[in-house]
Amino acid sequence: MLTDRDYRAVFEASPDATLIVDPDGVIRDINPQALAMFGWSREEMVGSGVERLVPASSRSGHEQHRRRYGQAPRARPMGQGLELSALRKDGTTIPVEISLSPGKRGSGKEHVICTVRDIAGWKRMRRVSKMMVTAAENERKRLSRELHDGFLQSLVALKIRVKLLADETSKEDRERMRALVAGEIHETILGVKRMIRELLPPALDHQGLSAALGSVFRDIRDMYGFEVNASLDRVTTKWTRPLRWPCIGSFRRP
Repeated sequence: MLTDRDYRAVFEASPDATLIVDPDGVIRDINPQALAMFGWSREEMVGSGVERLVPASSRSGHEQHRRRYGQAPRARPMGQGLELSALRKDGTTIPVEISLSPGKRGSGKEHVICTVRDIAGWKRMRRVSKMMVTAAENERKRLSRELHDGFLQSLVALKIRVKLLADETSKEDRERMRALVAGEIHETILGVKRMIRELLPPALDHQGLSAALGSVFRDIRDMYGFEVNASLDRVTTKWTRPLRWPCIGSFRRP
């Protein structure tokens, strides 16, 4: 059988912030992870109201919810789809998930075990994942437009010109048409190579991100006349060219 000391060891070693709160909403115990999360000392936390950990805008509502919960306590696991925030000592708020579990202390008094998990990192990963999905979808749409409006149209035009070339009877006209077809084939090849470079710049594999961005920015400069200033890990690279219109593009790593 586990002793009080065993339970205490588990409480102290829990990887999540854990608080023991009585029916009046007073914090009776708190583990080291909770102290680190919220920034207060044990002396400041134990004996204070749990509402001090709730943002001011939600405090009155939280007190009502806490009282209703005390009338019919039940286990509430994490991940219930609630958008919850906790207040730290420095005034900053953090997104959290909270589980509640009613119980009794060794003295027989009722209490609630509150387990709090900081999900700021998870939310950041979720935002990044959403951005990546959106970026991939936008890239597919862009590639589809380029294939339809550029590559496909070029092939249709070439098909027509080849037919016209076959119908030409004049040697001079055939030579002119042949040169025209050859030029359009060359432009189409360049267009396909450009799309391939945009999908996976060769410099990304061989020289790294900085060189790959430089290649992309040079293409933007040559195509649109932008001047692009890029700063990456304290290394600043600049490509300049007289602007054809007042527009500056920039990239900066967060």
